[in-house]
Amino acid sequence: DYVRALPPLAEDSSVMFTALNRNKRSIIIDLKTEKGTNILLQLAKNADVMIESFRPGVVKRLGIDYDTINKINPNIIYCSISGYGQNGPLAQQGAHNLNFIALASLLHHQTNKGHILLPDMQIADVAGGALPAVISIMAALFHRQKIGRGQYIDVSAVDGAIANYSGFLMQLEYTKQNMEDPGILTGEMPCHRLYETADGRYIAVAAVEEKFWYRLCDLLNTEHLASQRFSIGDEGEKTVKELEIIFAGKSFDEWKTIFDPIDCCVTPVLHADETVEHPQIKARNLVYETLNKDGTKRKHIRFPALFSEFSHEHKNNAPLPGEHTSAILTELGYTEEEISTLLKNKIIS
Repeated sequence: DYVRALPPLAEDSSVMFTALNRNKRSIIIDLKTEKGTNILLQLAKNADVMIESFRPGVVKRLGIDYDTINKINPNIIYCSISGYGQNGPLAQQGAHNLNFIALASLLHHQTNKGHILLPDMQIADVAGGALPAVISIMAALFHRQKIGRGQYIDVSAVDGAIANYSGFLMQLEYTKQNMEDPGILTGEMPCHRLYETADGRYIAVAAVEEKFWYRLCDLLNTEHLASQRFSIGDEGEKTVKELEIIFAGKSFDEWKTIFDPIDCCVTPVLHADETVEHPQIKARNLVYETLNKDGTKRKHIRFPALFSEFSHEHKNNAPLPGEHTSAILTELGYTEEEISTLLKNKIIS
C-alpha cells in the first residue's frame, strides 16, 4: 500500500495511513498461489462483506470473483470499486482521481479567472467511489435482511463523480447552454466568493439567501448593494471590487471578531491548526489524542457521526503490514506448524 509511505511520517508510518486505518487488522496473502487463495476463501466463507478494487477481470483470474465466493457464501455482499466500472471502453484503463474528475467535467468548472484549479482533495475517489460504496453496502445488508441473500455491487468512481454533479450537468442539458464559467459556485457572484483581508488571509462569504445578504450589506454599510446579490458581468465585477476594497481594509482577526457573533453565512478561512482548536470542533470532541509507543501524542478524527446506542472506540492504531497474519490464521484453525510452513514458503507474510 503506497499510502503507507506518503509523508509526513510518524513512527515510520504515514500520518495519512494511520488516520484512515485505525481499528483494522492486516494479513498478507499471496493470492497467486492455491494455498493463498484457499485462505481468502476461508475468510470469505463467514464474512458479511468483501470489497475489491482491482481492474475488472483480475479477481476472476485469481479465483476470488463474486461467482466463486457466492457459491461458498450466498449471503456475501461483494463490492467492486473501480475507476470506470466493470464494463465500457475505459474499464481496463488505469487512472486516478484527476483523470476521473476530468472525464466527469468536474475539473472543467473548477476555475478562477479562466484558469482551471486542481482540487487538493480526492473528490472522485472519496465522494465518487468510497461514499457510494458505503451507501450501497449498507443498502445491500438491509436488503439481505429482507430477502435472505447477498448480492454483487459494481461501483465506478466516474459514475459517482458525475452523479454528485448531476444537478448542474442536467441544467446544461436542458437549457442547451455552453457555460464556460457558470459563476454559480466559482466566485463570480458577489454573494458567494472569497475576499482577501489586509494581512493576506481570506474570508468566505456564502450569503446566498436574501436575509443573509441584507444582513451582510447592513453590517458593511453597503445597503446600496442589496440588489446585487446574484449580479454577474459588469455589475457583478463592480460589486465585487467594492467589497474587495472593504475586506482589504481590516485584518483577518478583525473581521473574525466582527463576524463571529453575526449569523450571515460568513466564515474565516482557517488553517488546519486553527480548525482543531476551534470552539465548535472542541465542543463536538471531534479531535482526540492517543500515545505513540515512543511517548509522543498523535491526533485522530473520530467517526463524524454520533449514535445514541453505541460509541466508536479507538482500540488500535493502524496495523503494520501483515501484523495480524498469524492471529487470523490461528482463528481459522491453522496450527503453529502450518503457519510456519506457509511463512517459509512465502504464501503469507
